[in-house]
Amino acid sequence: GSNFSVSSQTLENNGDVTITWDPVIGKSYKVQSSTSLRPSSWINEASGLTSGIFTDQPGIWETKKFYRVIVE
Repeated sequence: GSNFSVSSQTLENNGDVTITWDPVIGKSYKVQSSTSLRPSSWINEASGLTSGIFTDQPGIWETKKFYRVIVE
């Protein structure tokens, strides 16, 4: 088997969050977010990603936001 992990999560100066991971050729990824970690609270931010990078612009009201990357 293989182990998948996020390489970095960076808060940019402009407030954006950038997440990177090492993509596997032939695989695509979905990024989800949640402000509470409740199982029903996860929403899709993006899907079909193959580049291993995702950038989000959290709303000013989102004082905390969690992300997860899922192999599709």
